[in-house]
Amino acid sequence: MYLCIIYKVYLDYVTQISHLIILYRAIIIVFLITIGTLSICIYENFMLINYYY
Repeated sequence: MYLCIIYKVYLDYVTQISHLIILYRAIIIVFLITIGTLSICIYENFMLINYYY
């Protein structure tokens, strides 16, 4: 009985951690995609400005 309670608490803990890891991964991926698209836009605008002037 006692072992079952410990096991359940452990499982809850592991699932919470895995959810946090998935959340952090999603945030990092979105962050990288945003930075990538922003840098591409800035680079293209910079090239256009240099091209016209």
